[in-house]
Amino acid sequence: MKDLTHNQKVKTLQAFAWIGSIFTLTFYWNLQLLLWALFIGWLIHGLGLCVSMHRMITHRSFKPRNKFVKYFLCFLSTICTLGSVIAWPTTHRNHHTYTDTKKDPTYPHGSLWHTIKCFFYYFPTHDDYQGAMVVKDLVKDKDYSWFHRNYFNIILAYILVLGIINPLYIGYFYCVAMIPVFIGIGWVSVLAHLPKISFFGYKNYKTKGLSYNSHFWQLLTMGEGLHNNHHAKPADWNTAKKWHEFDIASLFIRLFRR
Repeated sequence: MKDLTHNQKVKTLQAFAWIGSIFTLTFYWNLQLLLWALFIGWLIHGLGLCVSMHRMITHRSFKPRNKFVKYFLCFLSTICTLGSVIAWPTTHRNHHTYTDTKKDPTYPHGSLWHTIKCFFYYFPTHDDYQGAMVVKDLVKDKDYSWFHRNYFNIILAYILVLGIINPLYIGYFYCVAMIPVFIGIGWVSVLAHLPKISFFGYKNYKTKGLSYNSHFWQLLTMGEGLHNNHHAKPADWNTAKKWHEFDIASLFIRLFRR
C-alpha cells in the first residue's frame, strides 16, 4: 500500500467495501443490521459528502459553527472513502469548471462501459492536489491538511474500532454502509448528467452542462438531487429554489453553520 498513489489506495478501499458487502450479506445475513447500515450510510453520505465535503469544503458555501463541528464533519467526509478533504475537492472543482466536456475529470459520456465505470467511481482523481492552484485555499488550512495527511489512518482506525466491538460490524457498518455513499456519488457524477434517463427530471436553469433535478434522488441522497440548481448556483448552501423543492441537508447546515 505504501507505493500506491492516493487514488489507488482509495480505489482499494472501495473494492474492499464492495467485496466485503457481498461477503457479509451472503454469509452473515442480518436484516436488522442491514437496515441500520443503510441508515448510517445515508447519514454518512448526507453529512459527510453532501454537507461537509461538497458544500462546506469544496464550495465554501458556509463556515462551521466551531472547531468541533468542523472536525466532526471532516471525519465523516473521510469515512466516505471517496478521497481526502483536499483530493476530492480538486476533482469536483475541476468538474464545475469543465462540466460535461472532455476536460471534466468525471466526464460520464461515451460508451456504455465507460458510463458504468464512472457510476462506480472508476475514473482517475487528482493525485497532484498539493500543487493544484484550484485547492490552494484548502492546502493552506491546517485542519484540512491534517485530515488529508492522516486520511487512511483515520479510515483504518474506524474499521479497527468496529472490529474490536464486533467483527461483524466491519461488514455492516463500514462495507455495507458505504454502498449508499458510492451509489450517491454515482448519481452526482453520472446519472445527474444523463438527461435521457431523467424520467421525471426537470431543469430550473439553463446551465453550460446537462445537469437536471430529481426529487427522488434528492431524498435518497439527502440533498444532491437538485443538481441543476446546484450547477446554476454552486455557492448556495440551500439547493431548494422553488416552493415544491426541499433540501434536507440545508436543515443540518442551519445547525452546523455560524
